[in-house]
Amino acid sequence: MPLQLPSGATQLNASTALLVVDNIDAQADHFIRELGKGVLRSYQYGDGLKLDHVQRGICFTVALGNVDNWGAFVGGQDNTDNTTQIIRERFLRTVNADVALDFLQYTPPESSQLAVPKPQYKLAYLLLVHRGFENILALINALDDPSVFIYIHIDHLAPASFRTEIEWLANKRPNVAIMDFSFTISWGHISILWAQIRGYFSLLDLIDFEYVINLSAFDYPLKSANTIFNHLERKPGSSWIDWVESLESNKRMETIHFGLPDSRNGRTRIRGFNQRGWSAMQDLFPALYKASQWMILHRSAVQYLRTSEAGKLLVMWAENTWVPDEEVFGTFFSSTPFVDNIVQDNKRIIWWDGRSDHPHVFIHKDAEVIRRLEGHFLWIRKADVVRDRDLKDMLDNIREVDEMSDRIVAPNRHPW
Repeated sequence: MPLQLPSGATQLNASTALLVVDNIDAQADHFIRELGKGVLRSYQYGDGLKLDHVQRGICFTVALGNVDNWGAFVGGQDNTDNTTQIIRERFLRTVNADVALDFLQYTPPESSQLAVPKPQYKLAYLLLVHRGFENILALINALDDPSVFIYIHIDHLAPASFRTEIEWLANKRPNVAIMDFSFTISWGHISILWAQIRGYFSLLDLIDFEYVINLSAFDYPLKSANTIFNHLERKPGSSWIDWVESLESNKRMETIHFGLPDSRNGRTRIRGFNQRGWSAMQDLFPALYKASQWMILHRSAVQYLRTSEAGKLLVMWAENTWVPDEEVFGTFFSSTPFVDNIVQDNKRIIWWDGRSDHPHVFIHKDAEVIRRLEGHFLWIRKADVVRDRDLKDMLDNIREVDEMSDRIVAPNRHPW
């Protein structure tokens, strides 16, 4: 790897490696000083993990070869037409996930327990929850089936009483378990993506399954477990991701986002710095896609993500982007052999009415719309079936009828 260090070193070897690290640190320290005070530097996940996202993000960006803003330290010479050009390339070729992303890995039981065959299920659900116990109870009752496994992530900042309620629920059901690590989840933050990935990877070690589906406390099934599985198996081995190639993704992925406290409301404001070009990653991911956070992944797709060196780099890159859960899965799978086996439909009734950053919350008065669409979808979100009992009765009746069409429609993008 050709280098351009202030010392004059031009080749990476054992004696210059420390100079490279020192240069990365110097560039990161310089930029951090420019940020000034008030930047949300660190974030706590669980009891044993606290990360400095600013330091990690800047160092990682520099190591990936973005030298336009950070000062050249990686390059090469291209003497085409007798002119010298600096060729930018990634200094960091891979990531040791056991070190950099160890919190995404489930620690299996003792070897004596590994000899026992893993339980087999057709469907695995990953629930990310932080409140709404009654809704979660209603959701699990609606999902419950011998062919279904339900894995629950409880937000690290959720009240202790809420955790106690979820633990009580899980202890009564052999096909319900709680994730052994809790992330502090913030909307638009890498923590959402981490919780999803940790859940998917842990499920690979805990059980055998065909498909994994992520849900929240305010989702609700429209079909039985058997109908859901049979519908997915019409395209065996497929994953279901609603994605579009997007210029918005370019802006998000090329900008480092840092949090700053907002004195007006006590929340965190997001400030972006356009300090890295996607050219450092373009050889791995030539197209950027924006996708819905809600998806269905086949087990083989999760296994591929877990072993992919390019995937590890993308997850590290996404740590410092805005809304990474909408950018990573689409971008990743579009550059894999799975691209031809992606169904562009997440099978949820979701409506973005354009008046809010949040999807429409359905009520029983939306019955006409729900009836028109329910035959094409497997779940609906958002639905508060505890506060709106008439809505729950209607959705339960739909699931009891259990009729499913093969036609794909997209109510979140088209007028009803």
